[in-house]
Amino acid sequence: MSTTRSTTVKRATADWRQVETLLADEPIRGGHRDGDVFAGTVLLVPPPDSLYYGARLKVSVTLPADYPRSPPDLVSLTPVFHPNISNTGIISFPLLAEKWSPDVTLYQGLISLLALLDEPDVHDPLRPEAAEVYILDRDAYLRRVRQAASG
Repeated sequence: MSTTRSTTVKRATADWRQVETLLADEPIRGGHRDGDVFAGTVLLVPPPDSLYYGARLKVSVTLPADYPRSPPDLVSLTPVFHPNISNTGIISFPLLAEKWSPDVTLYQGLISLLALLDEPDVHDPLRPEAAEVYILDRDAYLRRVRQAASG
Protein backbone atom coordinates (compact mmCIF):
# COMPACT_ATOMS: atom_id res chain seq x y z
CA MET A 1 0.00 0.00 0.00
CA SER A 2 1.39 3.39 -0.95
CA THR A 3 2.08 5.98 1.72
CA THR A 4 -0.65 8.22 0.33
CA ARG A 5 -3.16 5.37 0.30
CA SER A 6 -2.11 4.34 3.81
CA THR A 7 -2.56 7.91 5.07
CA THR A 8 -5.97 8.12 3.42
CA VAL A 9 -7.11 4.83 4.95
CA LYS A 10 -5.88 5.92 8.41
CA ARG A 11 -7.75 9.21 8.18
CA ALA A 12 -10.94 7.57 6.89
CA THR A 13 -10.74 4.99 9.68
CA ALA A 14 -10.23 7.68 12.31
CA ASP A 15 -13.11 9.77 10.98
CA TRP A 16 -15.48 6.80 10.97
CA ARG A 17 -14.36 5.81 14.46
CA GLN A 18 -15.29 9.29 15.68
CA VAL A 19 -18.80 8.87 14.23
CA GLU A 20 -19.23 5.26 15.33
CA THR A 21 -18.33 5.92 18.97
CA LEU A 22 -20.87 8.69 19.51
CA LEU A 23 -23.35 8.16 22.32
CA ALA A 24 -26.83 6.93 21.50
CA ASP A 25 -28.36 10.32 22.30
CA GLU A 26 -26.16 12.14 19.75
CA PRO A 27 -27.84 13.47 16.58
CA ILE A 28 -25.61 11.31 14.34
CA ARG A 29 -25.48 7.53 14.31
CA GLY A 30 -23.95 5.07 11.92
CA GLY A 31 -20.77 3.75 10.49
CA HIS A 32 -18.81 2.39 7.59
CA ARG A 33 -19.49 -0.82 5.72
CA ASP A 34 -17.62 -3.85 6.94
CA GLY A 35 -14.31 -3.99 5.14
CA ASP A 36 -14.78 -0.62 3.40
CA VAL A 37 -13.74 2.56 5.21
CA PHE A 38 -14.68 4.60 2.14
CA ALA A 39 -18.43 3.97 2.30
CA GLY A 40 -21.07 3.88 4.97
CA THR A 41 -24.43 5.13 6.15
CA VAL A 42 -25.42 7.52 8.89
CA LEU A 43 -28.71 8.45 10.46
CA LEU A 44 -29.23 12.12 11.27
CA VAL A 45 -31.67 12.80 14.09
CA PRO A 46 -32.52 16.52 14.13
CA PRO A 47 -32.92 18.06 17.60
CA PRO A 48 -36.25 19.28 19.04
CA ASP A 49 -35.66 22.88 17.93
CA SER A 50 -35.17 21.85 14.29
CA LEU A 51 -37.75 22.28 11.54
CA TYR A 52 -36.94 18.65 10.74
CA TYR A 53 -37.54 17.37 14.27
CA GLY A 54 -39.15 13.96 14.12
CA ALA A 55 -37.45 13.03 10.87
CA ARG A 56 -34.82 10.34 10.70
CA LEU A 57 -32.63 11.16 7.72
CA LYS A 58 -30.60 8.29 6.34
CA VAL A 59 -27.53 9.53 4.49
CA SER A 60 -25.12 7.56 2.32
CA VAL A 61 -21.49 8.61 2.78
CA THR A 62 -18.80 7.95 0.21
CA LEU A 63 -15.25 9.08 0.85
CA PRO A 64 -13.19 9.74 -2.29
CA ALA A 65 -9.87 7.97 -2.90
CA ASP A 66 -7.98 11.17 -2.06
CA TYR A 67 -9.89 11.85 1.19
CA PRO A 68 -9.45 14.18 3.04
CA ARG A 69 -8.07 16.32 0.22
CA SER A 70 -11.51 16.05 -1.40
CA PRO A 71 -14.81 16.20 0.51
CA PRO A 72 -17.12 13.26 1.10
CA ASP A 73 -20.12 12.69 -1.13
CA LEU A 74 -23.32 12.77 0.90
CA VAL A 75 -26.62 11.55 -0.53
CA SER A 76 -29.89 11.61 1.37
CA LEU A 77 -31.60 8.23 1.13
CA THR A 78 -34.63 9.72 2.87
CA PRO A 79 -36.85 11.99 0.78
CA VAL A 80 -36.61 15.53 2.15
CA PHE A 81 -37.85 18.94 1.02
CA HIS A 82 -34.85 21.27 1.16
CA PRO A 83 -33.19 23.84 -1.12
CA ASN A 84 -29.79 22.13 -0.92
CA ILE A 85 -30.97 18.53 -1.32
CA SER A 86 -32.09 17.47 -4.79
CA ASN A 87 -35.06 15.26 -5.57
CA THR A 88 -32.57 12.42 -6.04
CA GLY A 89 -30.94 13.06 -2.66
CA ILE A 90 -27.76 14.79 -3.76
CA ILE A 91 -26.60 17.16 -1.02
CA SER A 92 -24.63 20.29 -1.78
CA PHE A 93 -23.47 23.09 0.45
CA PRO A 94 -20.32 25.22 0.66
CA LEU A 95 -18.51 23.02 3.18
CA LEU A 96 -18.71 20.11 0.73
CA ALA A 97 -17.43 22.26 -2.11
CA GLU A 98 -15.42 25.46 -2.15
CA LYS A 99 -15.06 25.69 1.65
CA TRP A 100 -13.79 22.13 2.08
CA SER A 101 -10.48 21.71 3.88
CA PRO A 102 -8.57 18.54 4.79
CA ASP A 103 -8.81 19.75 8.38
CA VAL A 104 -12.58 19.17 8.37
CA THR A 105 -13.58 15.78 9.76
CA LEU A 106 -16.49 13.66 8.60
CA TYR A 107 -18.22 14.37 11.92
CA GLN A 108 -17.86 18.14 11.40
CA GLY A 109 -19.30 17.79 7.90
CA LEU A 110 -22.30 15.88 9.24
CA ILE A 111 -22.87 18.41 12.04
CA SER A 112 -22.76 21.14 9.38
CA LEU A 113 -25.36 19.22 7.39
CA LEU A 114 -27.62 19.16 10.45
CA ALA A 115 -27.23 22.95 10.75
CA LEU A 116 -27.91 23.35 7.02
CA LEU A 117 -31.29 21.71 7.44
CA ASP A 118 -32.55 24.77 9.32
CA GLU A 119 -30.35 27.36 7.59
CA PRO A 120 -30.37 26.50 3.89
CA ASP A 121 -28.22 28.24 1.31
CA VAL A 122 -31.08 29.68 -0.75
CA HIS A 123 -28.72 31.66 -3.00
CA ASP A 124 -27.21 28.54 -4.59
CA PRO A 125 -29.97 25.92 -4.39
CA LEU A 126 -30.05 22.47 -5.95
CA ARG A 127 -33.83 22.66 -5.67
CA PRO A 128 -34.92 26.17 -6.72
CA GLU A 129 -38.60 25.57 -5.97
CA ALA A 130 -37.77 24.74 -2.33
CA ALA A 131 -35.64 27.89 -2.06
CA GLU A 132 -38.48 29.98 -3.49
CA VAL A 133 -41.01 28.58 -1.01
CA TYR A 134 -38.51 29.09 1.84
CA ILE A 135 -38.05 32.76 0.87
CA LEU A 136 -41.65 33.66 -0.03
CA ASP A 137 -43.83 31.56 2.28
CA ARG A 138 -42.14 30.16 5.38
CA ASP A 139 -45.40 28.59 6.62
CA ALA A 140 -45.82 26.67 3.35
CA TYR A 141 -42.17 25.62 3.56
CA LEU A 142 -42.68 24.32 7.10
CA ARG A 143 -45.75 22.35 5.97
CA ARG A 144 -43.75 20.75 3.14
CA VAL A 145 -40.87 19.93 5.51
CA ARG A 146 -43.21 18.38 8.07
CA GLN A 147 -45.00 16.40 5.36
CA ALA A 148 -41.69 14.98 4.14
CA ALA A 149 -40.43 14.40 7.71
CA SER A 150 -43.51 12.41 8.71
CA GLY A 151 -43.53 10.34 5.51
